[in-house]
Amino acid sequence: ALVNGEYHVEKILETAEVVHTLTTTQEVQDPTPFTREGAVVKMRSWVSATQNLLVIELTVEGEVPDKNPYARNNLVGVDVKLWPMTGNESEIAGGNLPDGYWVTRRMASTEASIALDKAPCAWPSEAAVAMRLFNHREPGLSWFRMDGWDGDRFVISPTHTTYIVASVVTNQESDSPLETARQRVANLDVAGIEALRADHHAWWREFWAKSFVDIGDPLIEKYYYGSNYLMASCSRNVAFAPGLYGNWITADCPSWQGDYHLNYNHEAPWCGVFSSNHVALADPYDTPILENLPNAKANAEQFLNIRGAYYDVGIGPKGLEVCAMADPEKVTEENYDRFLGQKSNAVFASSIMFMRFYHTYDLDYARKVYPFVVEVVNFWEDYMRKEGDRYVIYGDSVQENIHSGGGDMNGLLSLGLVRNAFETVLDMSQEMGVDADRREKWQEILDHMSEFP
Repeated sequence: ALVNGEYHVEKILETAEVVHTLTTTQEVQDPTPFTREGAVVKMRSWVSATQNLLVIELTVEGEVPDKNPYARNNLVGVDVKLWPMTGNESEIAGGNLPDGYWVTRRMASTEASIALDKAPCAWPSEAAVAMRLFNHREPGLSWFRMDGWDGDRFVISPTHTTYIVASVVTNQESDSPLETARQRVANLDVAGIEALRADHHAWWREFWAKSFVDIGDPLIEKYYYGSNYLMASCSRNVAFAPGLYGNWITADCPSWQGDYHLNYNHEAPWCGVFSSNHVALADPYDTPILENLPNAKANAEQFLNIRGAYYDVGIGPKGLEVCAMADPEKVTEENYDRFLGQKSNAVFASSIMFMRFYHTYDLDYARKVYPFVVEVVNFWEDYMRKEGDRYVIYGDSVQENIHSGGGDMNGLLSLGLVRNAFETVLDMSQEMGVDADRREKWQEILDHMSEFP
């Protein structure tokens, strides 16, 4: 009924809601229920700020003569279906619930896997969604279930709002994702949805109260608020930081595995959260970096025979290594396919930690990241060469360069980042009262870094 129709979509940053206004363009009688031409449908959706729940509200504009929900000039028919993506060796299942449906999707090792790497999965992953309808069976409204189709058909009218609520749970939050998701929607009612909305609005109201800008340029101000909105929408799960595409991955195989790219991409989104007084949004940032520290220390020893942390260009969550070599049988000293000639990934990753430290002087936070920071400076202590009165950086590509083998000398990026690292480790150790015996060496390196060309 909406084919070639008009639509208007507004994202309301203040309350984190999306409002669609949709106009039907043709009458639809089959399949039932009846939908008229020219109906204006309102769809409001929001993801609860306090629970993993998606709420969709459906209404249709107009008045109902004599409160008759069957007035044909106002009815709009709706089909609802919950569908799990298939393919890529996933295991899917689904079924009906009272007033709703459930689906699960699971990835696990298979003996006949098509994957290039025949090793078992690092861990099985499973997601469950339980979806429930509310106010779709009001007296006088048409509704029926298509059991063989896992779908519902119902009519919305101007007399009331119909709600669709979906609970999303993974095996990272629950040992029984499906049961947890089912219980969450089973325990809800319309009053509970409205209570969720109140909590949702309160969360965002408190969030926006932490900072504001007024510079007389509405366009730049929109970017400021929009950027904070995006970060707040994807950076609240401390266990899993958002990757290259935030939380909005719509396929199994996104480019670069949707990983954490440490030569700019993982760092950049958090650059503004401290000055805008949203420090807590950076809590997930450190998680994958710290989880990969054992791998990075092993890399430094194996490939460069030095101490410290030598990170791949891209890393995954929970210590998962995601950068594959084109030919694992031809591993060179530099192992270029994983590092692309770059030595600066770890020190680049530390830059956001340093921002947080200097914005807050939070010593508990400093103690958390300090072991990583020390491994970063250990790497550069061993890797840089002392030539005359200066420390020189060789073999460290500024750009990704698989062919040069890291042919750059004293790249601007690393010169700046390494300076920053030695300045900050000195300040951290002073503030925490640790490693006093190392400060003289760190200061000597800082004082004799090569100048910027």
